[in-house]
Amino acid sequence: MNYIAAFLITLKEFYPIKIIGSFIITLSLILFCSNNYILYEGLFILIIVDLFAGLIKIIRNEEKFKLKIFKNTLNKILLYSLLLIATNQVQKISEIMMWIDSFTLTFLAITELLSILNNLSKSGILIPEWIKIKLEKYIKTGDFK
Repeated sequence: MNYIAAFLITLKEFYPIKIIGSFIITLSLILFCSNNYILYEGLFILIIVDLFAGLIKIIRNEEKFKLKIFKNTLNKILLYSLLLIATNQVQKISEIMMWIDSFTLTFLAITELLSILNNLSKSGILIPEWIKIKLEKYIKTGDFK
């Protein structure tokens, strides 16, 4: 079955409350929580790119298409949005924790970049290994050196 047709057929059954909720939470995060709204938008663009990289992997490897990929992306958007709202509020409460919002955004963005690179490499696109090594090292140690 065509991937697009399968998606459109099941779209009406695909957690409409969760979809609406994720868009409302994400929009409120971008509009009201911080001056970092451009960084938030960048993170959510990375999530969408990761979704498409996963779809490319499925198509190129001729794997069976599952709607789980869309559910996981939606859950990721909800979780990231709630996490970023919480870290933003912690940052507003305590001057000692001013770094937490930027740290969380950076960690999530690097995690998404790693996921994109893994999906692309599994679909046969050559990715330099040193890029993945640097990103994984940053996630483990917090240091790019």
